[in-house]
Amino acid sequence: MATNENPSFDDFDPVESTSEDSGSDWINLDAGEETVGQITALNLDAGDPTDAGVVEIDGRPMDLNWTIRRDLIESLVVGRLMAVRKLEEEESFTNDDGEEIVYNPKEARFE
Repeated sequence: MATNENPSFDDFDPVESTSEDSGSDWINLDAGEETVGQITALNLDAGDPTDAGVVEIDGRPMDLNWTIRRDLIESLVVGRLMAVRKLEEEESFTNDDGEEIVYNPKEARFE
């Protein structure tokens, strides 16, 4: 009988994130047009609270609508395996009240 054990954290590849400069050539499609490319950045907090965020496709930003935002999150996250490890090293910061907060950071990897 096969077992359904999840892989360990070390079975996942580390995430390589970049802080490349954003493009300035916004994608504004007309009716009937389409674009295809690699997601190079995602900022779900871009704009004011009523905005759905911005995705960059091959370095070109595009405003998200709420339907595309929901579909994007679901396709990237729901049903995918995620591994999280709380590191043994401690880090600290000083909060707004001047109090030092010590914590163990977390690291995440995705299938």
